[in-house]
Amino acid sequence: MSELLPICIILIVLAAILYLSYSAATVYLSEVHNTRPHNAAVCICCLLAVLSICLNGAYGVDATGLLFLSILTGLLTVMTLTDIAVCRLPRIFTLSLIVLGAAFRYSLEELTYSLLNASLWFGMTYLLRQFFITAKGTEALGLGDVFLIAGIAMWTQPQHTPLLITAAASGAFLFILLFCRHRHQQALPFAPFLCASLYALTLLPDSVFRTSEIFT
Repeated sequence: MSELLPICIILIVLAAILYLSYSAATVYLSEVHNTRPHNAAVCICCLLAVLSICLNGAYGVDATGLLFLSILTGLLTVMTLTDIAVCRLPRIFTLSLIVLGAAFRYSLEELTYSLLNASLWFGMTYLLRQFFITAKGTEALGLGDVFLIAGIAMWTQPQHTPLLITAAASGAFLFILLFCRHRHQQALPFAPFLCASLYALTLLPDSVFRTSEIFT
């Protein structure tokens, strides 16, 4: 029974964080865009968050790591809900992801490498965005997506970041092929694909946390 107590406490904390995330998304969408989060997206995000916490608890991640993971899932949830609804990522959400990711990596004594990783990905995606604006007159990526990618690079290990970005881009491309071929003028939010890829990564051992070191 005593072994289950820490994970139960973390799940209670997770529920509070997810409620705050839902509330923040609801306030932003209702006051700025006169809409609300999609119920299906809310349910999927909550399910993934709980699954991620439970699996990482089983992998041996300690309470501090699970707390940071709960915060991460909360941020992914609020950004997914807002971007799906209105194709917008408020800067406060993406900057929070970067700052809290820096705190997480500092706690693991990996801040320097993570800052370099985040800076590299921010620079590359920002230049890609500017190239498409100059050459095509359109945005291949929103500025919010650029900040989101930098935040994801802060949270993830350098060897996982390109795989995650590739998976998100592939998912978006397949979605366009299957569902958006006849709706050329409709913007497709990219943040949900990025967040889904990071959610999926957190379900695997030795991804965000080096759980292989815990088992040895």
